[in-house]
Amino acid sequence: MSQISLAEAADLLQKLFSEKVRLATFFITSSGARLRLDGFLTGADREKGIFITTRPLPDGGGDWLNVSPFKKGECVFSYGEARELPEDLRKGILGESALLIDFLSTGERFAMFFTL
Repeated sequence: MSQISLAEAADLLQKLFSEKVRLATFFITSSGARLRLDGFLTGADREKGIFITTRPLPDGGGDWLNVSPFKKGECVFSYGEARELPEDLRKGILGESALLIDFLSTGERFAMFFTL
């Protein structure tokens, strides 16, 4: 995995949004709790963060997940092939690529798996 800039992450998120790419996402807390939600990126902005919903736009809705990684210096973005990740993170995941967001102050991680 290679670290990427916020601007590069924003470009990738825009591509995932505009092409309605199906995602498998994980949110992992600092205590080790894991939440998985498969769906679509239905929003991403500096104020409200990233929204993943189980149904694509224009319908949207269903189950959802929201994370806010856009505060400068609080997150590290990494991008690469899913096979580069440890087995415990990619087990059962479909998708060739991954975008990871590591929250520095909390030790939490948000992972998005997809195939472009």
